[in-house]
Amino acid sequence: MVNSLETTFRKSIFLNFDGQYKKVGLCFSNISFECLKNEMPNFLHEEEISHYENLKFPKRQFSYLVGRYCSKNAIAAYTGDENFTNACIVNGIFCQPVVSHNKFQNIQVSISHANLLGGAIVFPEAFPMAIDIENIHSKNIDIIQSQLTENEKKIFSLLNIDNLTILWTAKEALSKALKCGLMIDFELLEIDSISNRGHFFYITFKNFVQYEVMSFKLLDNYCSILYPKKTTLDINLETIFETLNTNEI
Repeated sequence: MVNSLETTFRKSIFLNFDGQYKKVGLCFSNISFECLKNEMPNFLHEEEISHYENLKFPKRQFSYLVGRYCSKNAIAAYTGDENFTNACIVNGIFCQPVVSHNKFQNIQVSISHANLLGGAIVFPEAFPMAIDIENIHSKNIDIIQSQLTENEKKIFSLLNIDNLTILWTAKEALSKALKCGLMIDFELLEIDSISNRGHFFYITFKNFVQYEVMSFKLLDNYCSILYPKKTTLDINLETIFETLNTNEI
């Protein structure tokens, strides 16, 4: 099965939400475009293959394949069903991913990628989550800074590229959970607080107090996972780095 390919991390994780345990499926992969194309029949539904064949540009093709590949692995981790083609992911009216599965209902997925790194998280419909991955690059500084509120400028004592990337990816994750993308006024996504524990940053929002984000560095990117507040999420970064063939922890 395609989940055995190297450089792909896949795992089911149990979150503790106010004393209740919630299962989610998580996947990260820095699999190559060539490998994805070779493995495509093993993880794409026939409807997804038709969509892929209409994509004309390599960048769009890679984005589609890595997103579907990570999603199918995360779905398998969540459901235990290793037949990846039992699931079909289509775009909703706001381009959000919508999961249709032959055996399971009420599954949702959030997808992201930056450069070669893809990621996906699968969760029950009743427990909203989201994931975003952003590349750490100096060319993004001016754009991100232009979107900061006065309060955010005070929260971040140092407006370096790392902190700004964390801020941006946290807001992107929230906008995905709200299913509005970047069409929303960014002031509504204002960050209220940020704290650091070990390799992780924890972020809360001024206007969406029901959510929290956990952010961490992964290769040359920051990854943010959004979940309902009062949730404990344990991720073993060492295992992820090992699988992705890096020792950058």
